[in-house]
Amino acid sequence: MRTIGYIWKEMNIKSIVFILTLCGVLSLLCCKTKKVSGGEKEEFFPVYSNATYVIPQRHPVHIDSAFVEGNILNLKVNYSGGCKKHFFQLNTDGVFAGTLPPLLPLFLDDTVKTDNCREFKEELIKFDVSKLKHPTQKEIVLKLADGQFITYSY
Repeated sequence: MRTIGYIWKEMNIKSIVFILTLCGVLSLLCCKTKKVSGGEKEEFFPVYSNATYVIPQRHPVHIDSAFVEGNILNLKVNYSGGCKKHFFQLNTDGVFAGTLPPLLPLFLDDTVKTDNCREFKEELIKFDVSKLKHPTQKEIVLKLADGQFITYSY
């Protein structure tokens, strides 16, 4: 026969394991963050490479400017919204053009498809593009869907 103390201890261990597992899963699902000087955390949106991805002709977000610092692609964007929190992702088919330096097309996607508010929003969003490196070159050109070309050296 189990004692109340044994059952309580077993329930606590199961609860702790469940909570730790849940925290681990949630941290994987959240945006990637990076600690910067001053103890602040910087948020990065995801970059997806999928061989079957087809870059659409139109994009819902306007890119005002773009620049690369280290492995981080910074995009100053504007869009219409305000009712919902917008999340962004970069998509590519992962196929480099046969140019020198190699060219990689990217498409910026706002994952919020319906936001009935029409407030003019501006943001600086960041992407870690370190996984987009060409296997034999030290520099590539990132071609954004709106026609901007950004050189990424690594």
